[in-house]
Amino acid sequence: MGGSWNNEEDELVKPIRLLRDVVLADDLGGVRKVCADHPELCSERGVFLPFHTAARKGYGDIVTFFLDRGVDPDVAGRYGKESDYNDVLRALHWAAGDGHADVVKLLLERGADVHGKNRYLTPLQYAARRRRPEMVKLLLGHGARMDVLVAAALGLKDRVAASLDVDLSLANARDEFHTTPLHLAAEQWRLEVVTFLFARGADVRAVDRRSNSVLHYAAHYWQWGGQEDTDVVGDEALQQRIMEALIVHGADANAADWNGVTPLHRACRFGYSGIVKVLLEHGADVDARDVTGATPLRRAVKNAGMDLVALLIQRGAGVNARDKKGVSILKAARGKEMKAFLRQHGAKE
Repeated sequence: MGGSWNNEEDELVKPIRLLRDVVLADDLGGVRKVCADHPELCSERGVFLPFHTAARKGYGDIVTFFLDRGVDPDVAGRYGKESDYNDVLRALHWAAGDGHADVVKLLLERGADVHGKNRYLTPLQYAARRRRPEMVKLLLGHGARMDVLVAAALGLKDRVAASLDVDLSLANARDEFHTTPLHLAAEQWRLEVVTFLFARGADVRAVDRRSNSVLHYAAHYWQWGGQEDTDVVGDEALQQRIMEALIVHGADANAADWNGVTPLHRACRFGYSGIVKVLLEHGADVDARDVTGATPLRRAVKNAGMDLVALLIQRGAGVNARDKKGVSILKAARGKEMKAFLRQHGAKE
């Protein structure tokens, strides 16, 4: 009985994996063959993931092939475009976010909705948050609407000011995910816009639908994995000024999101030592635990450098803390050097 079930699974899984592999390889001939042999996989409902993958990679010929087969350019996954369960980005989001102008133009020419949302995020906002100014310009040229959220993410203080001059309440505007202009300006480290929003009454205690505060957003710059501005990423002084501005105006250094993750957890995951220093100076709990029992040090030993780990230990982080499954920080650490460093400071398996 078990063997029969496994055989059935193999018959289903193998072509799915094959379609994935030929799309990732930009192999149009392979895509044609898989779709000829397994037409059910290339139906609109079945194809959304490889279609999105092709758009994200910029594989215009494969995107065209799927569109020519009748795939909706706005196909959004198994639950449909209007479902409350649908958190999947559209192909236009992926193409714009990864800077593939030809694919963006193709999708728009074939009817993709330039205003299309997954549930809260427009392609324009996604491109802005991934620092794709050329995609922002392209989408605006095709009718996308610049709102106060996008302007804040882009650091366009004058555009933000113009919106607030018309309606001051927009300082605390929210999208469907409850993201505010202050969240996005903080996320993108737009200090001038952050300062301006405070002057216009922005609520520093605002949280999104997953209880992420403005400090959470500021602590994980490049959340969207976009076009990296190394001057900004390496600017520890800017990191510190952003965090100081938020905390001085009342942001809680120990705010926890819906998974118990604090800004310190986030900063340690991404290795932002400047942010970590400010948070610790303003009372962040160095041994805060998320819902899994992980501490900031646990995040740091997996993702950050030795200097940041040393800073946390110097500030009193427990090297022998265990998560709820009993896994030690030493066991979670990556690399022989990191493990040796932890042992020097008393860490045990």
